[in-house]
Amino acid sequence: MVASGGFVSVMVLRNRPASQDLDCFLNANSVGNWYEPVRSHMEQLIQQVGQHLGYIGKWANDEVRWFLSLLDDPEDLFQQSKRQGVVLYRDENLIIYAVLWEWVLVRKLKRLQMEAQPSRKEDWNDCVAITKLLYDVNGGGLQREILTRFDHTAIEPPVEENTVTGLRRLVGHFYRVDPFPNNDNETEDDGADDDDEGDDDDGDDDEGDDEDG
Repeated sequence: MVASGGFVSVMVLRNRPASQDLDCFLNANSVGNWYEPVRSHMEQLIQQVGQHLGYIGKWANDEVRWFLSLLDDPEDLFQQSKRQGVVLYRDENLIIYAVLWEWVLVRKLKRLQMEAQPSRKEDWNDCVAITKLLYDVNGGGLQREILTRFDHTAIEPPVEENTVTGLRRLVGHFYRVDPFPNNDNETEDDGADDDDEGDDDDGDDDEGDDEDG
C-alpha cells in the first residue's frame, strides 16, 4: 500500500502534529482480479477499527485514486514509490510506503493554485519541506522537469510559473537555497507571502491533506 497526504507529513516530514486521515491506495496489479474484493474487505476492517478507537468514519480512505486516473500508468507510480523506499509501517501482512515525493509535490502545488480552494498554510509547509528534502537527496539544485513529468492529461493545468516562484521564495526564505537555480522565469506574483505562509513550526491545524496529496 502507498500513503500520501497529512499522514506522511506527520510521519516523515514532521511539520505538523497530527493528521485527520490516512490517504492511501492499493497496488491493483499486486492483487489482480481480487482487487475489488480486497479493497472492500479492507474498507470493512478500517470501519471496524475506526468504531473501536473512536475515529472518524473515513479515517483511512483511497479517495486519492481519482488522481491516479490522470496518469498514463498508475502502476509506475506505485513501483517508483516502492523503490523510493520510505517505509511508514511494516508487519508480516502489510507494508505502507510513502508516495513518490515528486508526485505529491506536484499535487500539492496544483492544489495551491486552484481558485476554488483557498491556499492552506500546511500545504505550503509541505511543499517547502518536500522541496528541501528533494534538494538534499539530489545534492543540489533540482530540474524543473520534475514538476511536469506527471502531466499526462489536459484535464488540469500544469504547475504555474507564479506558483513555482512562490515556492522558490519560501524555500529561499527558510533554507537559504534556490531549489530550481536554472529557472530564470521569475515573476512578481509569488503566490505566497513569506510573513504568513510556509512556517515550518506550524502546528495549529491538525487537519490532514485530503488530496494527495
